[in-house]
Amino acid sequence: MKYLEFKCKKIVYLTVGETYWIAVKPICEALNVDYENQRKRINDDEYFRQKVKKHSAIAPGDDQLRKYVCLPEEIFYIWIFSIRSESKAFKECKIECYHVLFNYFLRRKIIREKADAVKRRNELVSLLSQNPDYIELCSIHGIEVNIGKKLKEAERGEIQEELNLFNHIGI
Repeated sequence: MKYLEFKCKKIVYLTVGETYWIAVKPICEALNVDYENQRKRINDDEYFRQKVKKHSAIAPGDDQLRKYVCLPEEIFYIWIFSIRSESKAFKECKIECYHVLFNYFLRRKIIREKADAVKRRNELVSLLSQNPDYIELCSIHGIEVNIGKKLKEAERGEIQEELNLFNHIGI
């Protein structure tokens, strides 16, 4: 049995195959949303109704196996956005979900921009790699990098020598 912490409550979730199934009732309780109303809405919605399943689980603090209406994780988030409630807990969760969704798409946009930049850089490197001046520039850059590494190694060696000296004289 696995639980996730949500609004200071433990929520039952199960792994069946590669799918995470999240119990609806504990989420409704954590969000202060009417469970029976949500269960009815899930059953009335053609898409949700096709995805919902009942799974047996033991809730935290309970010793009995109980049946829970569960949604697969991929549908769970869609269902959360479909809820209409004035509950303070739900409104806070909804705002959090908006931020997560915004950050997800912002990150995807940034990753696409980076991929485009890398692709263009690779195209330019391919074009420039035939130019003798570019080849010399790359060679000089390699020399600079190696010199930088040697300087760092020398600094580490000097620092270690100083530490050894201080340790030797008991400072």
